[in-house]
Amino acid sequence: MSIVILAVDSNQIFRTCASRCYNAKSKTCTCICGGRNHGVGKAAALNNLITQRLDILLDIRQRFPKVTIIDFPTKQCKSQNGQKRGSASTRPAT
Repeated sequence: MSIVILAVDSNQIFRTCASRCYNAKSKTCTCICGGRNHGVGKAAALNNLITQRLDILLDIRQRFPKVTIIDFPTKQCKSQNGQKRGSASTRPAT
């Protein structure tokens, strides 16, 4: 599963936008993107992150006020223990 948006709230609850959303065939989106990436395919979802990054951040902060970390892992890199992790972390002001 390729995650394009990862958000973590103060209770350590993870919310994501991933292949289940951007490859969806249904019309209902229940993920962190709020429908921006729903069913558009991975390339369009990544393009949305480039062109709408600030709008996406503000929308997530408004809909999920307890979110403390938002990450756009557009590049996958390996941590020291060999696990993949995201690389473009953003901590919005609280």
